[in-house]
Amino acid sequence: MKRLSIVAALIAVPLLAGCNSTTNVSSSSSTSSFAETQTSESSSAESSSTDGSASSSESPAASESSETSAASDGSSLTKPFGSTFTWDDKLAVTVSKPVPFTPSEYAVTDSKFKKFVKLTVVIKNGTDKVYESFNLNESATSGDQQTDKVFDSAKGIELPTAKILPGKSLTYNVAYGYTPGQDFTLTVNSMDRFDRADGIYSGKL
Repeated sequence: MKRLSIVAALIAVPLLAGCNSTTNVSSSSSTSSFAETQTSESSSAESSSTDGSASSSESPAASESSETSAASDGSSLTKPFGSTFTWDDKLAVTVSKPVPFTPSEYAVTDSKFKKFVKLTVVIKNGTDKVYESFNLNESATSGDQQTDKVFDSAKGIELPTAKILPGKSLTYNVAYGYTPGQDFTLTVNSMDRFDRADGIYSGKL
């Protein structure tokens, strides 16, 4: 009997050892699998974060490009003398073709020039509000030089000050010095609204 008990004990020891080994291997395998899962999830999270960051950085650039493009379109209009500029609110301006002009002895002129032209400006108020005529500004160049307005009250060359009612018009004259054979350019802009495009007239005198 003692011999049988000893034999049974010897057989049981390896079996128990084998079970413990199997349990350890299984536990180790589970731990390894969990670690791999964590690594995979971390990589996915980093990838998503990178993709999201790239998407966010592209959006402002596209928006800025669109704004830049929109801001650069239609900043001015160019037509020959005698044409009419009409803005979106129906305010319209017409500048006649230049004609020779001789200032009176009391005129204030630009001393750089010996010859002068007169132009007739017509403002038509097609808006639904009163328009202040002094808001319309004219400036001119002859060749590569700026030419100042002539002021000559003796010949009716003065700044307009009248209010223009809706549906009404105002006509007045402006005069400038010029150099023969050079391009003469007149720019009109209305200071009542900063979003109006400039009207530009140009021709060789």
